[in-house]
Amino acid sequence: MHFDWTVRTIKEWNNFYSKAISANWMQTWAYAQASFKSDYLTSKMALIIENQMPIGMMCIQQVKMGPVRIINLKRGPLWFREVSADMLVEFAKAFRLEFPKSLFQRLRWMPEFDFKDDQTAILAMQKIGFKLRKEEFLTSWLDLSLSEAELRKQLNQKWRNCLNKSEKQQIFVKAEESLGNLHLFFKYYLSHLQFKKYKGPSVKFLNEEFQELSKSSNIQLFWALEGKKPIAGLCLAFHGNSASYRLGWNTLLGRKKNSHYLLLWSAILLAKSKGYSLFDLGGLLPDDAPGITHFKMGLRGKVTKSLTLS
Repeated sequence: MHFDWTVRTIKEWNNFYSKAISANWMQTWAYAQASFKSDYLTSKMALIIENQMPIGMMCIQQVKMGPVRIINLKRGPLWFREVSADMLVEFAKAFRLEFPKSLFQRLRWMPEFDFKDDQTAILAMQKIGFKLRKEEFLTSWLDLSLSEAELRKQLNQKWRNCLNKSEKQQIFVKAEESLGNLHLFFKYYLSHLQFKKYKGPSVKFLNEEFQELSKSSNIQLFWALEGKKPIAGLCLAFHGNSASYRLGWNTLLGRKKNSHYLLLWSAILLAKSKGYSLFDLGGLLPDDAPGITHFKMGLRGKVTKSLTLS
């Protein structure tokens, strides 16, 4: 197994990206561009080659802090076929060989792989030279190949009741590809963060990411309106075979009317109607954001836990 670092066009990269079985937003071109423009991180993209054939891909972010270079691989690599623990161990060997441990080089890796407490695989990673860190990334995936009735049936009973209640309210859901009202969307988002005392992604980063997504119509803003007044909002990103919940905000009236249940359900159905096969509900933060985590868990998707290695 080795890596092909050939510089490719956006179109070429997106063509490979579309082959990934499970594609997440941290490995997108838009995320790489936002990382550079907002956080000054440079990105490099590579194909993973085995027997002269590409079997996966990855995008790393790099930053220099004085003489030290830090390499970060978030929720990657992406694979073009079903991945096993053995494949991931082989990747780890090649990855460590590509970026050897040294005084002036740091490597941080968050595999998009559910180890399920597979101690054999974890021990193999440690023998290669990786250390297991405390940081974890939890998310939940919905299978959009299920019918609308099946998706609704698997909802937590309380979640389904809240959805039923919101559907009976006088709420209009508006979906738009245009980012003409993005400044207003961010205004509500910042108010939401202040109210919840929660630190979310910066507006600067999100703006760069969303602007890049909009170039290929891969973003959708959802508004819950009572009359003409916005009472809740949600942003959905499309990439590869997946759609991702990227951002959400609420107001007091929106919470009272369970607006976010209706918004998220509308987003799921739109992604399904567009032919996407997976829906990534985004990060679950049981300690920092228990309310949001409980809300997302109510859809009863497949929860995966990504470990952090360095």
